[in-house]
Amino acid sequence: MAWILFATVYTPSLDYYKEKLFKTAIMSVGLFLPFFFIDSKEDIKYIIPIINVIAFITASVYIYIYITEGSLDRILYDEEIVLKYPRYAGVSLTAAAGVVVNLTKNSPKFIAFKVYLLLGIILAGSRGPFALLLVMMMIYYLSNYIKSPKKLILFSVVLVTGMVLFLSWPGNERIMERFDIMKGGDEGDNTSVQLREEHWSKSSDIIGKHPILGAGYGSYGIVAFQTDDRYAPHNIFLEIFVETGIIGFLILGAFWWALFKVLFECYKSPDNTAAVYGLMTALVFYFCVSFFSIYFSDSKYLFGFVGMFLAVYNNELNSMQNQYILEDSLTSE
Repeated sequence: MAWILFATVYTPSLDYYKEKLFKTAIMSVGLFLPFFFIDSKEDIKYIIPIINVIAFITASVYIYIYITEGSLDRILYDEEIVLKYPRYAGVSLTAAAGVVVNLTKNSPKFIAFKVYLLLGIILAGSRGPFALLLVMMMIYYLSNYIKSPKKLILFSVVLVTGMVLFLSWPGNERIMERFDIMKGGDEGDNTSVQLREEHWSKSSDIIGKHPILGAGYGSYGIVAFQTDDRYAPHNIFLEIFVETGIIGFLILGAFWWALFKVLFECYKSPDNTAAVYGLMTALVFYFCVSFFSIYFSDSKYLFGFVGMFLAVYNNELNSMQNQYILEDSLTSE
């Protein structure tokens, strides 16, 4: 955060960096705030319902739009109503948060809840989060529940049935269109892949010109496209490298390395609750998405989950240290 503040001193951006800096400050508050409220793993159970409520509301937005508007394309392409509804990416990520933190809960009501959230993500047309969620869910269920050939056959039948129902449902139109754009749609050009290739190519050029300090925080739009607008290269690592240079990139890399080190240590612990595993799954999900979708300054959910997880880990670590001190004291006596 200190390095980002420094990077704003030399940014060529006149307007957007202020908005971006404000969002980053809010994001940083979300990282540290959990330390004041989480005293044990049990406290997480009071936070998960809040995440679920937000996920339910945001998924319901697109289900409501689908029912009332009849066409989801209008929310992106009809200028008269485009401002009435939230951006689909933000909605999909909040709904995805509800899925991943409840991945280990498989009672009928939670299965229905996760299906409802996936429905909202499908209707929002969020192909990246949707595809990643499906992969994570398949890996989870295959590794934890498919323990015999009979269960594998049952799983395959359920999977194929679900795919048939999905492909025959008219509501899949928006997300299928979004996947089709990846290979160019009907015209064969202007694909999302090409868009990201263009962003990453421009990012590489900017990094070559400003390798140490970067181009300045919030400056990607004006440096890459000569417009002081809300742009980012669809990869938070590239975004930080472009705007804060190798120094910012190494700081962010060190942050993630340390976090995954803690994640691995926690994963091996037999005492974790389902809520803690939910937080760990959420972090892995957002880490993967950050390579091709979200912006750094809009990653409030990502760093909020980081804060919650580290608060739990910090408390457990302190408890262990206090226990060792007590045991040493008793031994000495």
